[in-house]
Amino acid sequence: MSVKGEFPWRNTAFGLIIGVAAMWWALSGVALDELWQHLIKVNLAWMAVVAAMFMVQQVLRSYRQMLIIQARYPDHRFASSFAILCIGFFF
Repeated sequence: MSVKGEFPWRNTAFGLIIGVAAMWWALSGVALDELWQHLIKVNLAWMAVVAAMFMVQQVLRSYRQMLIIQARYPDHRFASSFAILCIGFFF
């Protein structure tokens, strides 16, 4: 556990390694050139709408999670719930 105010380098590095490994595993066997051709045809306006809707959902879920956890641990903060939820959705 890191000291308050100190950036947790070891935890961040570990998380990045796990993330890169998971991304490699998810993309193994995928034709990246074909994927890229589809991605460049995407309407960015619609992607922005979808991204905004997803972020609103994440914020609402994080707030709900924070309220539930604060019933037991009053010092729990929104940022912690948001980080935990984002990591969970990433995996």
